[in-house]
Amino acid sequence: MRFTSLINLSLERIGIENHGALHLLARLVSSVCCPHLQKLRMVRIWFPNSMEEEKIMQLEADELLELWVENVYLQTWELKTPMLRSFHIDKCYDIDELRVSAPKLEEFEFLQQVSSPKRLEVNDEFPIISNDITKMTGHCVMPPLLTYWN
Repeated sequence: MRFTSLINLSLERIGIENHGALHLLARLVSSVCCPHLQKLRMVRIWFPNSMEEEKIMQLEADELLELWVENVYLQTWELKTPMLRSFHIDKCYDIDELRVSAPKLEEFEFLQQVSSPKRLEVNDEFPIISNDITKMTGHCVMPPLLTYWN
């Protein structure tokens, strides 16, 4: 199924209980199903029956400009979003790895995290592997190694 006219999508308060269904969610919000999606908001999405190794979100969205993620419980995020300009993560406490390929990224907010990801990569550069990455908040504020990236 394709939603060719959809440009703004908000998914909120969703429990996905089927094992392996995470790839279906990723496909739903990808360029395959929503080729013109520009704004995506995902809030309070949980996976009660998923194993840890299944909690990987691989999102490929060619036209996505803005992504807001809040209370989504996944260990790994892999984003390939060539047009993404704004990315906000809030209250996503289980993130171990965050890989972002977004060459046009202008704003990156990492808000209210209990713990920082063990691995953070932005645009395939500046890999940071640490258990104590500094808390990231505000406009394009990242660990000291990445401050000049803006």
